Amino acid sequence: MSAVFDNHAALPAARRSLAPPAPSFSAWLQGLSAGLPLAGGLRQALDDFLREMPGAGAPVLQSRVDMLLARAEARAAQRRVQELEAELARMRELVCEDQLTGSLNRRGLAAVLDRELARAARSNSPLCVALLDLDDFKKLNDTYGHCVGDAALKHLVRMAKDALRKTDVVGRFGGEEFMIVLPDTPLEDAISAMTRMQGALRSRPCLHDGTGVPLAFSAGVAQYDTGDEQETLVARADAALYRAKRAGKNRVVSA
Repeated sequence: MSAVFDNHAALPAARRSLAPPAPSFSAWLQGLSAGLPLAGGLRQALDDFLREMPGAGAPVLQSRVDMLLARAEARAAQRRVQELEAELARMRELVCEDQLTGSLNRRGLAAVLDRELARAARSNSPLCVALLDLDDFKKLNDTYGHCVGDAALKHLVRMAKDALRKTDVVGRFGGEEFMIVLPDTPLEDAISAMTRMQGALRSRPCLHDGTGVPLAFSAGVAQYDTGDEQETLVARADAALYRAKRAGKNRVVSA
């Protein structure tokens, strides 16, 4: 227990000046305990006090002391549990978050996709997955440096979150590649959403030293088919992305 009496210098004076009748001793002891500083010698201090106080009814009083101690320990344990729960929640967020962009990382995306696949199968609702890849990202890094490359990745995530619905989920799949999970979205609407994102990215370039750095991405989109596993759906989106790259970049291709 972290909270115990800090010192018990007040106890000798209390012994001399206070001698409450046994029936009211519980309330008196509670008041005394509340008024003393907390740290290391609570049990010893109270034990000494009880031994030296005449007519206190030691067994009854000791039981009361034990109960007070148990309550304090329970409160301390409850606080510790709450602290641990908060820390675990924070760690879960860190484990599932890409530290550069603040979007989900691959682990977080997998959890979201598992959930949405189960929901789509259960409710027979449409579900699409898009894989995006920034075009000419290596050239961007070579021309402007990796700091600008990092800024471009963060800019793409901001643009995606602005352009998409609250229910859509964006995450970094790896490197300059991103995944977007679009629940309750048929294929045509998912393609339109990616096209809108491309337009938004053209109209709001990434800024570097006050100058706009143009960005573009290619995207492959796949819709969930009954029985699809996560790997199957993602593989079809990835194949569509590959075709978009081969077709000239800055394109959206469906599986």
